[in-house]
Amino acid sequence: MPRFSGAILLALGVAAGAAGGYWYARLPARAPASAVALESIATAAERKILYYRDPSGAPYFSAKPRKLRACDSKSLPVGSKVDT
Repeated sequence: MPRFSGAILLALGVAAGAAGGYWYARLPARAPASAVALESIATAAERKILYYRDPSGAPYFSAKPRKLRACDSKSLPVGSKVDT
């Protein structure tokens, strides 16, 4: 009998998880990803680059872009906000 009740509980748990996943997947999206990407591109074009930083988060900054040896990546620009 304990095996049977354990199987029933397992089946109910799987069904509840599937129903919750279905409900969560059908929630309406708040903002399309493409709109967010276009907004960030537009604001990036309006900014003046102040300095470049290490993409890994290490405290390395430079005035000019450079290629990093450790991870074969380029330094990321950091810009100022434009007041409108």
